[in-house]
Amino acid sequence: MSKKVMAKKDKKFRRRFNPRLIKHHATYSTQEIVDLLHVHINTVGGWYELGLRTIDDQRPYLVFGQDLIDFLTRRNLQMKRKCDQNEFFCCKCKAPRKAQNGAVRFRILNSTKVMIEGVCMQCGTRMNKLWAVGRMRMLSEIFSLREVQQELLLECGTTSVITGEKGSENGNI
Repeated sequence: MSKKVMAKKDKKFRRRFNPRLIKHHATYSTQEIVDLLHVHINTVGGWYELGLRTIDDQRPYLVFGQDLIDFLTRRNLQMKRKCDQNEFFCCKCKAPRKAQNGAVRFRILNSTKVMIEGVCMQCGTRMNKLWAVGRMRMLSEIFSLREVQQELLLECGTTSVITGEKGSENGNI
């Protein structure tokens, strides 16, 4: 397989781009921006229409690195949605939402992190949020909590997954 075909398979759709890839003192042509950020040339053309400043109106368009950094940073910040402490980000609604009845489940992941799970009030989608273990007291003041125990399946025997009944002595279900 050629490198071009491999690159197309590995390419992922991104909405945010890393401005740290850009050197602030350099100038970039449209094709250099395309190659650096792995975007389509029409994407960069759309950025010009959205306000990415060029050095002049002559072609090929040239962009100062600092202007490109400022544009991408501003664009990335516009996409962020800040959630309050009692809210989760619902991926279906694309907005911060509260959990139904303020009820959440939590699962301790390690000595520093807790995973909080709730259900969106609007659409019923499951939502997740990471929380610090040190802030558990504040968590209990905000939400009504229910701890989820992690079950370790070390010894299953011949239990059927479908019926939950034990199989015969030879292991058949």
